[in-house]
Amino acid sequence: MREAQRLQAIKSGLIPDPSKPMRLDQATDFEGTCVDMCPEWEREEREYQNNVDPLERYPGTTRIDPSRAVKAFHRPAAGNDQPLPSDVRPPPVLHRTLDYLFHTLLPTLPLATTHPFLRDRTRSVRQDFTVQNVRGASAIECNERIARYHILAVGALREQSGFSESQELEQLRKGASLPPSSLSLLRRRVSR
Repeated sequence: MREAQRLQAIKSGLIPDPSKPMRLDQATDFEGTCVDMCPEWEREEREYQNNVDPLERYPGTTRIDPSRAVKAFHRPAAGNDQPLPSDVRPPPVLHRTLDYLFHTLLPTLPLATTHPFLRDRTRSVRQDFTVQNVRGASAIECNERIARYHILAVGALREQSGFSESQELEQLRKGASLPPSSLSLLRRRVSR
């Protein structure tokens, strides 16, 4: 089914055909179409591989709850297929995902319990913005929220065993690596 979906996306011009060379000026903008916090394909794959975080399960089971599942960060690797539009969340879904992470999940459990999950899932949010080359107000607002979370984590967890302040600061820096035009807008918002 995935291969048919990939071929249809190529035929529709949503993703480039990897077998045909293309000039940069012919490139199309990539737009995600996933309406869930975690794409259906990933939910199925992670459940099959028994790779479901306890925070995403139906209580008392090993089954993934689609309403609690959040797309995991996947390190890009050479030779991997380009993501399908159905694998990538558009900005409104990324915003809703952060609302869930920070307003629903974070207040319910101790920060030390949720931190590894939130750290990974916020990386995935940033990754989806990057894949779509979204750098406007929506990306800035979401990156600000993620940066505030990393600042909170450094302050609250720095004394915890196993917590890596350097890794947290690295994620904070990566979240702040916006283009100059975005950084100037961010500075104006911070100075208010």
